[in-house]
Amino acid sequence: MRACATADAAELEAFAATRELRLGAATEDLPRSSHAAVMRSEPGAAVEIDGVVTGADITAGGPAPRSVLTLAANGAGALRVLVPFIAADSFGVTPGIWVQVRGSAHPEGKDGLPGPVVMAGRVRREAAARESFTDALIWAGRNAFELRPGGLDIVAGRLAGAAVTRSEIGLRAQV
Repeated sequence: MRACATADAAELEAFAATRELRLGAATEDLPRSSHAAVMRSEPGAAVEIDGVVTGADITAGGPAPRSVLTLAANGAGALRVLVPFIAADSFGVTPGIWVQVRGSAHPEGKDGLPGPVVMAGRVRREAAARESFTDALIWAGRNAFELRPGGLDIVAGRLAGAAVTRSEIGLRAQV
């Protein structure tokens, strides 16, 4: 819309070219893995997991900021998620939040953490924008919004019916 308003012909031409791209996301959509499957995975295998964050160890600042999330037992015991180079609480991931994470499995551990660990992956948004209209649209809007903080392949949300969720909805309604 900005390109149209400012008559930016080069930007409009580039956007018009996206009509040739396929619809839908170019990013990987994996079947959901159980926590037990992560323990049986080959080191570095691509996995997608989900669960409720029951613990969060956040190390902000240098030399190596990171977040280590513990997900609730999913029939096979707790699972850790390593989110490198960022404090996950900075974008709302705290205990009590449900997360879905795509990344790499490390059954024996990773970066000093005992296994099993899933290291969160990153969405290569610029590359995806060259393959899919959906990703091209997200890439075009990157200066106005960030779909996934830090390009991390994490989706998070509150749990329906949870006390914290009800409290937040109540607080918003009173404002």
